[in-house]
Amino acid sequence: MKTKLVSLRAVLATALFFAASPAGAGTIAGLGSPLDAIPGGTVIDFASTPLGGYPVLTVAGVTITASHVDNGTELPVSFGVGDNGGLNNTTGRALTSDPGSLILPQIYRFDFSSPVDAFAFNFGGFDARWVVAGYSGTDALIDALPLSYPIFDSNLGEYYGISGGGIAYAILTQQSFGDNDLVWVDNFTYSGTLAGGPSVVPLPAALPLFLSGLIGLGFLGRKRRQRDL
Repeated sequence: MKTKLVSLRAVLATALFFAASPAGAGTIAGLGSPLDAIPGGTVIDFASTPLGGYPVLTVAGVTITASHVDNGTELPVSFGVGDNGGLNNTTGRALTSDPGSLILPQIYRFDFSSPVDAFAFNFGGFDARWVVAGYSGTDALIDALPLSYPIFDSNLGEYYGISGGGIAYAILTQQSFGDNDLVWVDNFTYSGTLAGGPSVVPLPAALPLFLSGLIGLGFLGRKRRQRDL
């Protein structure tokens, strides 16, 4: 009887975990344009953004800041808009390091003027390991995507992002702070309707599955008790 009780508690705990998870949260990854994943979204291609360094930059409803980790302390640093030389299937200007600074950003933060349901961007030139994450207005993690392998000078158009209602800000973080990694962010795309989207089960669809499982366990336990009698 104890074993059955523990199993039932485990199922209940799993159901509560899914119930607390954001509905439709998931990750986005592909090759080409982020618009393929977020059709109709707003695209920031930095084409009309003046070249140079910035302590903060607000463009098309997104405020961008950057920081660098020094001996475990996160410090704000300037970043830049420069020519990406066609890297990662994009042309013209892109978000990158400040050409006038030897300190490269290791954390980029993107604050949306109002919550969005998805974002993605082309990311090029990275040699270190990075991770992108989306957060709610209460700083709750919606989802995160580790970029677990370097792409170096790939020109395939890799893009990455997060989906999930109520994304207030996004953070792109270098995981190995000991390295200076020169990277490019381009075609930052947000909101719109997901095309195909990530493989996630929305909350309204997931809960009935868990409830039916609980009911099934209840019937199974009752049958066993009747058989034991």
